[in-house]
Amino acid sequence: LLLASLTIFILMFASLALLLFLLLRMYFYSLSDWELLAEIRRSSASIAEDVSYAEALALDDDGRKLHIYTFGCNGVENVGVKYQWKKGENPRIMKDGQPMTGGSRLGNIWITEFWGRRLESDLLQLHIKGKNMLTEHEYTVETVVQLYDGEIAEHF
Repeated sequence: LLLASLTIFILMFASLALLLFLLLRMYFYSLSDWELLAEIRRSSASIAEDVSYAEALALDDDGRKLHIYTFGCNGVENVGVKYQWKKGENPRIMKDGQPMTGGSRLGNIWITEFWGRRLESDLLQLHIKGKNMLTEHEYTVETVVQLYDGEIAEHF
């Protein structure tokens, strides 16, 4: 009787441990997907803000590089910001050579698509698609940004 109850106790404990493991894994996968959403939204918002206040915007390499120009605080010096899609082993969005997206403790985020397209002289369509390499889930943000007081050029 003691041996049977010990066996049942061990089986119940193993089942609870497995259930806890599966719940924790599902929770960490959810956190990883939230990181994907956050990185895509944060990148889109940063680019949209810089584009909105730009004096000029140039698109290169089929819209995969954005060169944004504006005047500084004193209205004289020209300030430039460059966004680009870095392909390769870990594709990501770069801002002035620094990664905006990529790996974290919560997941490895790849940017699978990034481009901007001129719709009108002052309207930019922005498209960013990312993939969580842990969960294989994808998320896309597409928006249209208007330059308040600037124009979009095809090339500079």
